[in-house]
Amino acid sequence: MKRILFVCTGNTCRSPMAEGVFQMMANKEGLQLDIRSAGVVAVDQSPISPLADALLQEKGFRETISSNLLTAELVNWSDLILTMTINHKQHVTMQHPDAIGKVYTLKEYARLSTKSDEQQQEQAQAISEIQIKIALGKELSVEERLVWDQLQTTDDDIVDPFGGTVEDYRRSLEEIEHSLQSLMDKIKKLD
Repeated sequence: MKRILFVCTGNTCRSPMAEGVFQMMANKEGLQLDIRSAGVVAVDQSPISPLADALLQEKGFRETISSNLLTAELVNWSDLILTMTINHKQHVTMQHPDAIGKVYTLKEYARLSTKSDEQQQEQAQAISEIQIKIALGKELSVEERLVWDQLQTTDDDIVDPFGGTVEDYRRSLEEIEHSLQSLMDKIKKLD
């Protein structure tokens, strides 16, 4: 897992904050990761939110991040795609069914990181099979529907701070950082 893509709506708030903070974490750990972000309805090369940029600067991130539209090329490039909401995950899997199995919400992946490898593999396999059926428009069994419904009701969404105050952005960033720490712990185990 060397190429990680964070995805949100416009790629102006949540996913660029995840990209910037995770890049700093990887640098601190001496890990060679290629980290990018994109939005499902982003405008290429638009500036990110001034508040998101200010918080990244406050954290010590000095690079410039611009918005990118999620494309098939980015999906194919990535080893792991982490979305900010369940709806983003569904968008990615519906538009790019070949990505099923490498798309998770950030919180979902962080939660999976705390399970044993065998539990992770079993759950990831079950989720992938359900996602494939949904993407192909096939009916789910009662058991699959129960699993899917439970996944949908899990609070896996990172709060969207767009249009909010600096405190809204800080709360969103705190949620992101908490999940990124679990992601980093998992990557360090694999490295």
